[in-house]
Amino acid sequence: MKVSLIAPIGLVAILAITGCSSSATSAPQPPTPVTSSVTDPTGDTNTGGSGTIYDISGFTTSRTGPPGGTYKTITVTATFVQPVVLPAAGALPDATQLAFILAFDTDNNASDGTNYALCSTGGGGTYNGADFIVDGNGATGNRLADGNYQISSQPAGTATGEATVSASGNTMTWTIPISALGGNPAGPFNFGLIVGNGPAPTDCAANTGYTTASAALVPMSGVPSGHTFTTWSH
Repeated sequence: MKVSLIAPIGLVAILAITGCSSSATSAPQPPTPVTSSVTDPTGDTNTGGSGTIYDISGFTTSRTGPPGGTYKTITVTATFVQPVVLPAAGALPDATQLAFILAFDTDNNASDGTNYALCSTGGGGTYNGADFIVDGNGATGNRLADGNYQISSQPAGTATGEATVSASGNTMTWTIPISALGGNPAGPFNFGLIVGNGPAPTDCAANTGYTTASAALVPMSGVPSGHTFTTWSH
């Protein structure tokens, strides 16, 4: 009788362990991240600037999603020669604080959206056909009261969402919901980064054109869209 009782208990234990192992191996996995990294030359900043001349040394974009789901978020992490100082929540950047525009071309069409020609005297060129931007422009893109930055469609300027941010040392990170960029989770996107301080833009990256996540490269000298900004104020 004792032997017959022990055997089923051992068998139950083995089955329980086997069941846990099977469950663990079949757990939902997140989608494979789509990541692109760029190294930007240092010392290629716009001439004639004042205040902190922010100089990009590189950046990475990464599209990620939750386990069992599809892509939900694009994270942009940029490194600079200088330590990053952000304006207070609700404020515009001054001459020492980081201003920026993150430009996204989500339809690979340089003839629509907005062109950004803000680094024509050094540090890059024009990003054509931007469909959405995260706006931290030193003239109009104030940091929101909650500490985030507004995302807007182009050229209409309609608010579509908010990007959360963090800064540590010479690194800046933006977290952007894909739902605010047209909501195409697996679609390609092209990306340009324009930075400066309150008075003026100082550097753009990549210098050779948009960085592409999973699409054909759109050159900086693409077809003009009819909406071009050449100054910080717009």
